[in-house]
This record gives sequence, C-alpha cells and structure tokens, in this order.
Amino acid sequence: MVGNPGAHGWTHLSDGVILPFSDIDCDGIRRFVQSGLLRVDTRNQEETYGRAVGRVLAHELYHVFANTPHHGTQGVAKAAYTARELLSKVFHFERGEFQALRAGKTKAVISASAAGQ
Repeated sequence: MVGNPGAHGWTHLSDGVILPFSDIDCDGIRRFVQSGLLRVDTRNQEETYGRAVGRVLAHELYHVFANTPHHGTQGVAKAAYTARELLSKVFHFERGEFQALRAGKTKAVISASAAGQ
C-alpha cells in the first residue's frame, strides 16, 4: 500500500530509504469496508472495523520493519486487499514475510552495532 492512489496507508521514503513511520487513513478504511460492516452484528462492528485498521497498519509496519518498499503476492505484504479480506477473522503472515522481517531486524541490529563502535 505504499504510494497507491487508492491506498489507505502509507509508509514514507526519503532518498530511497524507508522512514520509521506510517500514515493510516482511518476514514478511507471505514468508507471502503462500510458495506461489509453493515452485515456484521452491531455489537461486533467496532471490533471488526478495528481489525481492518489493524491489518492496514500491519501492512505498513511490514514495510518499516522489513525495510522494503516491495509487495508480496499474498498475506500481509500483498499490495491491495478486498474489504472482505480486511474484515475477515483470518489473516496470515506468509513464510517469506517472516523471513523479510527477520532480515530487516538483522540489518537494524548490525547498523546499531556499527553506529555504537
């Protein structure tokens, strides 16, 4: 969801470097999932909407922590989601996403160690 005109979240770049923060368009997400939320029991709508926002945030944090602007074909790293996917009770990280997150963490630890020397 980086840089997509219809995106509901953005992770920013500066000179090709991923910055450690993201923006989330909560109102845009609400409009996007509104028809699906109307089919959810009113007692569960707030939780279900929160789940959708959390999934967009998870996607953006994936970019930050994996230190990549690239998207995958499935899971959290996927470039776009349907409203049904954002509202679903099931949402997974794929194996490649875990590996990218681990690699990003390793780079950060090495960078921090080098800066401390």
